[in-house]
Amino acid sequence: MSRYLSALGCIAFFMVLAAGCEEDTTTTPSPKFSQAIDTSFAVGDSVTLMVDSFAGRITVREGQAGTIEVRATKWASRVGDLALIAIGMTEQPGTLQIQATQPAGVNNVSLDLEITVPSDTELQLATGVGTIDCRGRPRGSCRYATGVGSVVLRLPADVNLTVELATGVGRIHVDFLVNGVVSEHSVNGAIGNGNEGEVHARTGVGNIDLIRL
Repeated sequence: MSRYLSALGCIAFFMVLAAGCEEDTTTTPSPKFSQAIDTSFAVGDSVTLMVDSFAGRITVREGQAGTIEVRATKWASRVGDLALIAIGMTEQPGTLQIQATQPAGVNNVSLDLEITVPSDTELQLATGVGTIDCRGRPRGSCRYATGVGSVVLRLPADVNLTVELATGVGRIHVDFLVNGVVSEHSVNGAIGNGNEGEVHARTGVGNIDLIRL
């Protein structure tokens, strides 16, 4: 999860980002230009989804067995910049990797990803700036990392997970009883008997919420 930043670095980055956003409200045309790309992949019974993006929201929901569906929506303040946002999707046995790269020298661009996956998918998700929002039962060792943004996991009431959660600037809220060490900025322990899977979630600046469905 190379996109994860140290807490100190995130504070500085967040201040710069906020200042830039204030300036953009007077200089950036509204609404932004967008372009959506829909792709689907036939996958096996057990698959790992790996996402590494530079900016934008990542939303994951459970869908039909044997298929991963991806809607990638590019956003830019200039229509010509949409084509410069590079998205790579690489499928290998048991793995689908999605990587998005910010064009050099181009600002005010992002990529939103809406993804549906089979229920037994292991998730490895990272974005530099943006929220990660997932609904379903985590499988295997799942990792969620964002430099600036929140992590929201919407979980069934009967999950059994080991959890490792940390935020540099923000707070952590867990709707479940955790057997372990719990503080405002970090949580380490088990929900239930912890034998279904692992959740590792980190953000430099942002909140982490584990919400009971």
